[in-house]
Amino acid sequence: MLLGWIVALAMLLVMVLTPEGDPYFTDPQYRDMKPEDYTPEIVATINYDATNDGSLYIIPMMGCAFGYLMSDVCADGIVVELAQREPLEIRGRTQTVIYTTRFVFNILSLILVAFCFNGDVYGGDFDFSLSFPVLMLVVAIILAPIVPLTWLFIYEEKRPHDCMSFKHYMCELWDIVQTRAVYQYIAYQFFSGIFAMFTYVSKNPIQVHWANVTPLDEKIGGLCSTAMFAIAVWFAGNQGRDWDWRRTAAITMISSVTLDATCKLLTIWDIVRSPWFWLGIPVLGQIPQGIIFIVGSFIIVELSTEGHEGAMYGLLTTVYNLATPFSTAIARNINGIYDLSTERIQNDTYGVRYDVTKTVIVMYAFNLFSLIFLVMLPRQKEQTQVMKRLGGSSYFMGCVTVAYLTFSLVWSVMTNLMSIFESTACLVIAGGRVDYVTPRQDQAYRGTCWDFATIGFLEQSYRAHGVKEGWLAPDEYVAFSEQAYGAEILKLCSGDADSLQQKDCRVAGDEMWMNSTEGGESMTTKYEDMSVREHLVRRNQAMPLSTPIAMVTHYYPCIGKFANNRHCQSETCTLCPGDMATTTCCIPLKGGRNRNMEGEFFSHRGMSIEGGHAMLLVGYNDAFLTREGFTGGLIVKNSWADGPYQGSHSLAYWMQEVSDWEERSVCPNSYNPFNWYQCGNEGVSSKQQGNESQQYNEGVNDCLSEETKLFADINIQPLQLKCKDPELCRTDGDFTYFVRNTTDWGDHMTVMCLWEYSAEQHVAREICLQPMLELYIALTLAPVAEEVKENDTDRCGFYFIPYVGLRQWIAQFQGFFVNSFDIKWDSQSYAANKALHPELDYSLLEASTKTQNYSDFLGPFPYAKVVKHFQ
Repeated sequence: MLLGWIVALAMLLVMVLTPEGDPYFTDPQYRDMKPEDYTPEIVATINYDATNDGSLYIIPMMGCAFGYLMSDVCADGIVVELAQREPLEIRGRTQTVIYTTRFVFNILSLILVAFCFNGDVYGGDFDFSLSFPVLMLVVAIILAPIVPLTWLFIYEEKRPHDCMSFKHYMCELWDIVQTRAVYQYIAYQFFSGIFAMFTYVSKNPIQVHWANVTPLDEKIGGLCSTAMFAIAVWFAGNQGRDWDWRRTAAITMISSVTLDATCKLLTIWDIVRSPWFWLGIPVLGQIPQGIIFIVGSFIIVELSTEGHEGAMYGLLTTVYNLATPFSTAIARNINGIYDLSTERIQNDTYGVRYDVTKTVIVMYAFNLFSLIFLVMLPRQKEQTQVMKRLGGSSYFMGCVTVAYLTFSLVWSVMTNLMSIFESTACLVIAGGRVDYVTPRQDQAYRGTCWDFATIGFLEQSYRAHGVKEGWLAPDEYVAFSEQAYGAEILKLCSGDADSLQQKDCRVAGDEMWMNSTEGGESMTTKYEDMSVREHLVRRNQAMPLSTPIAMVTHYYPCIGKFANNRHCQSETCTLCPGDMATTTCCIPLKGGRNRNMEGEFFSHRGMSIEGGHAMLLVGYNDAFLTREGFTGGLIVKNSWADGPYQGSHSLAYWMQEVSDWEERSVCPNSYNPFNWYQCGNEGVSSKQQGNESQQYNEGVNDCLSEETKLFADINIQPLQLKCKDPELCRTDGDFTYFVRNTTDWGDHMTVMCLWEYSAEQHVAREICLQPMLELYIALTLAPVAEEVKENDTDRCGFYFIPYVGLRQWIAQFQGFFVNSFDIKWDSQSYAANKALHPELDYSLLEASTKTQNYSDFLGPFPYAKVVKHFQ
């Protein structure tokens, strides 16, 4: 106990010495203004880093809470020991008195905060307030005398079993955890707690902006709630010692949900918006909360064993708290479907009310579902004692209990620590994506990637806002004009050589109009992939991305028929790269691309800068493994059209939300040699390889069978190929080629072996192409026209940039950055609101409104259907 108070006091002193930082609203007069009314001058006064400053207190607060709990558990252990000495018929009276006293004195701390922490900087109405460090100093002064008092007046009588070793003590505690009464109650506390503590993320902004609750109102409400809680504890402790615990838990949960729903829903829909209505009904909700609290303490007394009172009390009370991180994580993921930002709640539209209503209904459904676990709860003291004596024990259930409690403890600490740092505060484990990305458009080999990246960003922002407000259907989008935007930019940058716009548009670097347009707002620029990912998830907003594009030089080793090349001769030798030690000399193959035909970028030792390119960042996946062996990367929407020599994928594919087979039904990439169907691939005969004799090898029959054609068609893979390069294969007559197999060779090259077949000349033989890059294979062979399936332009067009490759580009070429802009769309910008603005012409907007194709796979097979019944 003494150690706990010392730790708590030390952490309080750390917070006293930690600078507070500026508040979010440095000018309090803008606090109640809607974000849509902010001017650039107002935005400049807002401290967007206020949350980061507040994060500095998280670790000291964790340490302070840890120290307090060390002391609290010891004190509660004493309470349990005293309670167990009471006769069974009145057991619980000691707990009732002690806990009622504790909650009554909690009111004093609430009074301190209410009247000393209510200034302008904290959203209050007083013209004075204590700073947070000063408040911590006051608390430290109050706590300081407790340390010597604990040392002088808390006396623990030594008993024989107190001298046991730590190992022996833990073995006894382990035996207790294995008993059915204990592991069953732990399971009840943990799993019911996950659902009972499920909440919604928008409580605070609703309280401030809709219910108009001031900090003083909140503290007064807190005082009343604590007082009501203490009264409920006293009443239940004296009158409810013999109540049925299951029935009590069910009645209190249903009562609490009913009272809370009345308050929340009437406030959300602006039927009643009063701070005292918002705070008053929850005060009544403290009655069932106080009852269930004291009932829980009764159960702990019955389960605790002599000599382990403190440990058992700490374990059984902590379990309920360990469920909080899981409950919070589930709530955030479910609530994350909706935009419940403070700015949107301040604007108070029908759409945000509807979204908030859905989140609170989900919360109540989760809360009520927690009642399912009541079957694990004993009904009363007698049943608990019987379960302790006759319930038996289970080593397996003990292990399971320790496992999920350990995991939840690690998760709790990890999520708290990650919340401190901006780069991990909103990080989604494994991957994240932006919603409502619009279809890819083709820049048609023009140098206008910047235009398409910017328009893609504006389209996504416009669409996301429209869907969330109910002004666009989820599958609708508005196609903005890249041509109109590009022409407007050119106009802005036209003029005499010495004009202001020419001067600003020709500044070297990445800025236009000195990092701001006239009347607009400054952009945020991100350079490091971790901060880019965090910002993507935090804002759920696509972002224009600029990156260098490289050319790649590959190398053929000087072996076989390549040995006669001039690069392989001693006097003109081109040395091989260090990682190609097969031969000394190599043949360079220049002009390669740093991406493959699947839309995967990669890094290579032979890169040289080709230029820059702008794309739209829409997601990331830390688990995706590329064909080159790189794990994790950014997902971008590109403005390059798919065709015979380049391909792409859907956003769902890069997020690993669909199977390869499903993906081929959307983005088949028919021209990619690695997507061609292989047949008759029992192996190439070395005797027949390269045989020019006119003979018929019956092995080709496997490729000609109807079964193979059916399989290739079902798998959405081209089977029959035609030659395009007469120097490497036959382009005359009816010669058709089938892929037998492929083998990796050398520097990112492939040896493709084929069947060469002609029905007219009755020829079927095995051939292998020389080692080639996949692009050169695509230049040599192509699927027959009837087997080519085009990529869906509504869903394809996304590329993958591995983190490893990206970092190498940055190190070698620099020039990588991602821009984020604050965009606010007015309601009159949407055709759904044209009746409200008859003075405006919406004809072009309506003509540009389109519907996007979407996938609805039952998975993992693209042809799967739900069959309702069979005849």
